[in-house]
Order: sequence, then structure tokens, then C-alpha cells
Amino acid sequence: MENNRSYWDKEICDSATLEDINEEIVKKFLKVSKHKQRLHLNSEIPIVEFLEKLELIKGEQLTNAAVLLFCKNPQKFFPQAEVRCTRFNGTIPLEFSSLEVFQGSIIDQRESAINFIKEHIKLPAEIVGFEQVETWEYPLNAIQEAITNAICHRDYSLNSNIQVRIFDDRLEVWGCGSLPAPLTVEDLKVKHKSVLRNLLIANCFFRINFIEQLGTGTQKILTAFLKQGLPEPLFVIDDGDFIVVFQKV
Repeated sequence: MENNRSYWDKEICDSATLEDINEEIVKKFLKVSKHKQRLHLNSEIPIVEFLEKLELIKGEQLTNAAVLLFCKNPQKFFPQAEVRCTRFNGTIPLEFSSLEVFQGSIIDQRESAINFIKEHIKLPAEIVGFEQVETWEYPLNAIQEAITNAICHRDYSLNSNIQVRIFDDRLEVWGCGSLPAPLTVEDLKVKHKSVLRNLLIANCFFRINFIEQLGTGTQKILTAFLKQGLPEPLFVIDDGDFIVVFQKV
């Protein structure tokens, strides 16, 4: 059934060519995946062979996944493939102190979004015994998980972008589209199987250790917040979009 299912990221991007591929991103991907022991390919492997190994090319035509992951300018083909990060003043989305829009490869978008969050949340320190211990006001591993899931599992056919909204009292990660069927919000709070909307993207994210494909990501988020004594994050569907809400109190 899975083999017969239609995946958007497997479709051909007619206007993209091999000249659009960013060789530096490919080399970085190969280095990381080899270090994580999840893909053993020679770093000098020809680009076409590399893309064939990961099923990112059909003949000489790039898939949508190849464009988003490894092209120099994916937004040339998919303008909606970006992450918009905002630090709002107060607790309502009106005035803001910082706004950045991250484009380029979705691999780089993930890193940029996480760095933006680190710049706009606090890292308070406390004395434990004789040592000073610093702890992010939100568990960083949970934030990384939420950002990664939003980028990996979003519906790229929608003309909207991923949003990160930071307020004085909470942090929100807005995805694009609802959860992939048959998952529900309640499923995310308990043990559940991994359901992939973008099969090729998920496979590449697995190769560089961004995801595990075990369906445990949301449970890791919940555990991280409970461990730090923070309120349980909220999983919400609002106007067709899946949102993760991290609260301080």
C-alpha cells in the first residue's frame, strides 16, 4: 500500500536541472551521514549517482525532494518553502522586535530557525552545589524536534510557510497543513507509529540524524518539558494547520 501511495516529494520538478544542485550541501550531507553511520558513500561520489542512491532523481529529472534538500535556490521553484521567525513584544501577535525569513535548503532552514530561537529565549543560570548550571527556559531538544517535524512533515503543496512565534509567555511552531492521516492530536501523546507525508525528505533527514522515523518525536517533546518542570506542550489544529505551543507556566 505504501509503495502505491502518492507522495508529493517523489514527484518530478520539471523546471529543475542538475545545474541547480548545490554540491557543497551534498558534500556536507555525505560527511554528516557517514559520521552518524547512516549512509556509507564515498565523499567523491558523482552527484547523479548520489541522487540515484537516495531515489531523488528519475532519469535526469529531479524530484521535488531533491530540489528542497539540495538545490542552490529551492524558492525559485517553491516560493512557499521557507520558515518565518518572529519575536513578538508581549503576548499577542501585534508588535515585534525581530523578524527573519529563512530560505535556501530545508536542511539549512532548520539550523537557522533553531539559532533564531536560541537568540531570543533566555538561558538563565543557577548555582547547584558549587557549580553554575545554565538551562534554557524551554528544553532545546524539544524545540529542535518541533522545528524538524514541521519542516520534514509539512504539506509543501500549500502556499503558506512554517512560522515560529516567540512571545513573552510562550513559543509556537506553526506547521503547514494538518497531521498526515490517520494521525490525530491525541495519538501524539501516546505510543504511535511513524506516518510520513514526505517519504524521501524523511529518509534524508534520518540519514543525518534529524529524525528516527519511530514515531517517538512528540513523546520526547512531552518528556523534556515534564522533566524540566514545565507545563505539558499543547498540540493544536487551528484552521487546518498543526501547531505546537510551548508554555513557561
